[in-house]
Amino acid sequence: MSHPIRLANAEDYPRIMEIWESAVKATHDFLAEEDFNYFKEAIPRDYLPNLEVYLITENDDAKGFASVADGNLEMLFIHNDTRGKGYGKELYQ
Repeated sequence: MSHPIRLANAEDYPRIMEIWESAVKATHDFLAEEDFNYFKEAIPRDYLPNLEVYLITENDDAKGFASVADGNLEMLFIHNDTRGKGYGKELYQ
C-alpha cells in the first residue's frame, strides 16, 4: 500500500517537529539533553527552510518526513507511533 507523499511547507513545521521529537526520544538515547534542545530549536530555524522536505501522510495526517539536499538524504524520521509500518521505506524510494 502506498501513501501520499508531498512537499512540506512552513505550516507543516510544527507537525514535523512533533514527528522528529517522537522519533528521537524513541531511538536516540545517546543524545544529550542539551543537544536535543539545540536541535529542537535549530531544525525549524536553520535546516528545514534550506531543504526539500517531504511528508508521508495517511488520511491527511503526516506520519513521517524525509529531507533532501543536493540529491542526498539528510533526514528521515517516522513518528514513534507508526514505526515499523513501512512509511520509511516508502519515503526512501
